[in-house]
Amino acid sequence: MLLVRVEALSRRPGRIVILTGSGQPGASARIFVAVDGGGHLAVSGLMPLPRKRTYQLWFLRTGSPAASGATFGVDSHGRAWVKVAVPASLDDVHTIAITEEPAPGVSSPTGRHLLHSLP
Repeated sequence: MLLVRVEALSRRPGRIVILTGSGQPGASARIFVAVDGGGHLAVSGLMPLPRKRTYQLWFLRTGSPAASGATFGVDSHGRAWVKVAVPASLDDVHTIAITEEPAPGVSSPTGRHLLHSLP
């Protein structure tokens, strides 16, 4: 259902980035980034976390600190639908990743990449 929402959004001008489970096999995510800069993330296959932990989406840029796009939790089925803050341009972004971090989130990634974009 969540991935269907992202596919529907893809009819707007923009692009979809697919993330695969590097540290969480079987997990996946899709990010729709609209040309106006808005974005949405659909995630499936992640484990629900304890209250003091959160998932965090990162835009890793060349020559700049990582930019956080969102923090989120997943439902009991491992799914989430999240509005994303996208950096001004994806041109300098070499990787988009999801990590597990202390809640409510951190200023730079400390956890291993559970999901990341393909090069």
